[in-house]
Amino acid sequence: MKAAILISISFALLAGCGSGTKVAGKWEGSRDWKAISTQNEEVSRALAGVILELKADKTFLLQDGGIPFEGTYVLSGVEIRFDVLRIMNRPVGVQPESTQKAASFTALVKDGKILFRASGEKEPVVLEPKAQEQARP
Repeated sequence: MKAAILISISFALLAGCGSGTKVAGKWEGSRDWKAISTQNEEVSRALAGVILELKADKTFLLQDGGIPFEGTYVLSGVEIRFDVLRIMNRPVGVQPESTQKAASFTALVKDGKILFRASGEKEPVVLEPKAQEQARP
């Protein structure tokens, strides 16, 4: 009897552990917009912005500097690996080589945030969960 209870408790604990880190949802953050040299503050802020939507089906939508990217992702521990399939609604394969190289992203999940880096960036952009918008009556 004690063994049956111990086994039941073990299964309950394992079931409660889940699959680990959960990242599905919308995330947003921004680079230092003042470091982006444009003559217009609004343009600089738009270019600095990063919006990432990680879907439960392992696909993602990304707006980085106003450019849309689409693809798939794999979460391995705390690391997110991205496979970009489309840039500006066009397949990666038809993009110039320089554009393809710029479509390389890495991310780490840490303390409820995503530390996102585009190709060549030294410092990550800190992405936080985007607040859910309330439906209007």
